[in-house]
Amino acid sequence: MEGIQIVLPPGGANGATPEIHRLAAYSGLVYADAGQLYRDPAGYVRLRTVSGKDPVVSAVYSRVNSDSALFDLERQICLRDAESGKPVYLMDPLKSLGTRHGKPFRNSDGKFVPLESHYVIPGALEAIHGHKLYLGGLNRILDNKTILATLCYYAPRFFKKELQTLGLDPETILPISPPETLPSTSESVRLIEQNPEEWVVKAPNLSGGKGIHILKSMSVAGRKTVLNKARMSPKKFAYQKLVRIARLPIALMDRKEGYRYSNRAADLRMWAFLERVRV
Repeated sequence: MEGIQIVLPPGGANGATPEIHRLAAYSGLVYADAGQLYRDPAGYVRLRTVSGKDPVVSAVYSRVNSDSALFDLERQICLRDAESGKPVYLMDPLKSLGTRHGKPFRNSDGKFVPLESHYVIPGALEAIHGHKLYLGGLNRILDNKTILATLCYYAPRFFKKELQTLGLDPETILPISPPETLPSTSESVRLIEQNPEEWVVKAPNLSGGKGIHILKSMSVAGRKTVLNKARMSPKKFAYQKLVRIARLPIALMDRKEGYRYSNRAADLRMWAFLERVRV
């Protein structure tokens, strides 16, 4: 199917924004916000343009979570908290003043009002089911930190014969793998508590920097909060050793500790673009 391919970004405040800008610039993907998209009468998703030509969007590389891109209350697809999985509701800012926890709005039936997504692709599910749109980047299996670590560990053993055919020794090959990953158990949490600054606690199925807690750069109170959550529900998190990554030093104001320096992770990645036989 003829059409254009676009990248759907998670917003300018997201840590992955610089990388996504560069990816769009060098790959030829159109950098487009969800507000520029609409569904035409034939069921195709189109990109709204100034010229009025509005090309068909045949593929979307989504860098937002699936609940944001496919938001549809009629299908009960709503925004959910990155760690608890609970629905996210629209909060009343006036009733939230002076309280520790905000109060959600209620509709005329007394039910909580779900928070709407700003990144929803209009008619995405219908277009996908009708083979009119390919949507990539959602629920990426290899982006799950726990699954990726397990795959990298067992793959050389499972594909032993194939590797030997290629002249590689499965026992000595060094696979591309994520940082040291602990199993999602209570024992792992107790090990991390002994030296928390060496570890990162992550919601394993998210991307774009969401659900990532670099304990070394957190305040003492914030670190305790994350470890308490992990202690209560160890299976909900992935635990990886902190590695040397690109970081930006920033100054933060903490009510109890005063001003302090913190390292904010900068999402820098290398991309290889293929052009026929050249890289």
